[in-house]
Amino acid sequence: MTTAVMKNLNLYLDRFPEERRRLEILIKQLEEDGGIDSRKNFRGHLTGSALCIDPASEKVLLVHHKSLDLWIQPGGHLEPGELPLDAALREFKEETGIESFHLSPFHQGNEHPLDIDTHFIPANPKKNEPAHYHHDFLYLVISEKASELDLKASINLEELHDHLWVGLDEIVRGNYEEKLKRAVSKLAASVVQ
Repeated sequence: MTTAVMKNLNLYLDRFPEERRRLEILIKQLEEDGGIDSRKNFRGHLTGSALCIDPASEKVLLVHHKSLDLWIQPGGHLEPGELPLDAALREFKEETGIESFHLSPFHQGNEHPLDIDTHFIPANPKKNEPAHYHHDFLYLVISEKASELDLKASINLEELHDHLWVGLDEIVRGNYEEKLKRAVSKLAASVVQ
């Protein structure tokens, strides 16, 4: 697992070398630590997420996460033996109920995500979890006309409050997480198609 993740990280850094410094916590942990794919590793562990775009409307899907109280892309923890891409696709489907989607051509011919983000997760006494880091591998998925769907009946209400389709320009200009702004800024016409 660590070898595959390190390979994806190196491919990502070949494409986005300016992000190396921002990812130092992940790099160091991969060099020093086994079990980064385990949710029980409270130094930090991997997550996978999927940013869904509807190309016709040029909007992306955000969900309001209950425990984090943030508007973010769907995603979550890896299952045992799962790679970040597999987790991203599984979590996207589980959290949104959207069945009709595919990976962006951005991912064809390369194995790396659109974005990698290391972010701090506060302690959660209800789950008996100390503060730790999530190293999120974000992939781009495309769902035609998905922004026309009413997802209120299909989103996972155990983890999420609601959903919202947001224009790409609004993400960049609005009060959204830096990781979302960074991912959206990477979207070019060739990525969206």
